[in-house]
Amino acid sequence: MTEKERNLVRTADVILSLAAASQYGQRLNKIRLQKFIYLADAVSSLFALLPPEESHTTYMHGPYDAAIQRAADTLAFRGFVTIHGIRPHAGGVSADYGLSDAGLQLANRLKTELVGQAEIYMEVAARINRIGWPHLKALAYAEPTFVDARARGYGRPLEVTDGLANSSALILSVIDRVLDRESLDYRPSRSVILDLFFGYLSEYASLTTGEPDSEEGDLE
Repeated sequence: MTEKERNLVRTADVILSLAAASQYGQRLNKIRLQKFIYLADAVSSLFALLPPEESHTTYMHGPYDAAIQRAADTLAFRGFVTIHGIRPHAGGVSADYGLSDAGLQLANRLKTELVGQAEIYMEVAARINRIGWPHLKALAYAEPTFVDARARGYGRPLEVTDGLANSSALILSVIDRVLDRESLDYRPSRSVILDLFFGYLSEYASLTTGEPDSEEGDLE
């Protein structure tokens, strides 16, 4: 996939993620936008969808995909994304992304055309909302692929859909198979698997961080 194609794919991801977050009155800054899409990519195999082959890598603020930021900047320049709450700090400027009226119209169109993809973001948003939006970054940091890769430095590829690696795909598969075996005649629903997976992330995050994300820790 070329860089241009990746940017186009991530354009839809940015719109759908901001639309999903807005259902709960939330806007996402640069770092939380990256984490939200990372978690959506991590569970995409449950929806028979996969993220771009070249996407997230380890970075100083956790999982990062440059194509996501380029897509967000392009959407803001074109008037589909609005920027709110600009906050200067020692490292630069922080701000939150939301959708303009044109962005909301585009989101509604994408929800019709990309039903499966839109469902991923809504399902992820629902579980983050249940756990608490201040925990978004900690949940992404608890994702097994990132846990394994972060100790090896920046720029490491994060292949969250590789079921043979220490990844979310493996955890999701284990949950699915164990529940199926336990229930015998009952196939676990996707909703149940997602609940258990995010419960796992939440528990791991509480063990490793012990507290919600701070606003200061989210500064770009």
